Amino acid sequence: MFPIFFVENTWRQTFFQSYRCNTCQTDVLTETTGEGWTHQFPVIPDSQLKGRVCPQCGGDVVQSMRTAKTVWRRPDTQELLYDILDHPGALFDNPQGIYDKLSGQMWFGRDNVSLSVVCPGRNVWNIDSRASNCDRPHDAGHRCWVRHGGIGDVSQLHVDKDGYSCNAGAGSIEFPDFHGFLHHGHLVAI
Repeated sequence: MFPIFFVENTWRQTFFQSYRCNTCQTDVLTETTGEGWTHQFPVIPDSQLKGRVCPQCGGDVVQSMRTAKTVWRRPDTQELLYDILDHPGALFDNPQGIYDKLSGQMWFGRDNVSLSVVCPGRNVWNIDSRASNCDRPHDAGHRCWVRHGGIGDVSQLHVDKDGYSCNAGAGSIEFPDFHGFLHHGHLVAI
């Protein structure tokens, strides 16, 4: 069982730089290069890579990719979370909604909020979106998952089929490494 907790976007980024072996194409390491806003992305010059070798084959290491991850904050504890997918139970708002390919519309809950929660296994459940096994794909008025509650009191957040819904499932979410419900502020595995 994983308790739900709300996180908010700080609109800051943590920057990472990855390195790859030129010989065996193995990702060798990732370093944190700083924190800031996206336009401040620091770059480690290739000259600083001289002398780095692949621990697997001894080949030369080259810069392969720069990435940025959003920094999130728990308002209740002020804790900063640098990789939200490492925190099952993290609940966040999608201010622009969740895009539905079938209808071409953005999906929101009845309260005009679009919530997602991180599930075990680094998967994100977009609660206010369409289920992959929805049997009413052209009915934009129904909800595949009926959400009760919101970000005000996450201990009472509950998802089920009690409302105008389709026949997809029983209100649970299923990923390859997690199948469960969101009941009364907790992700509960089946």
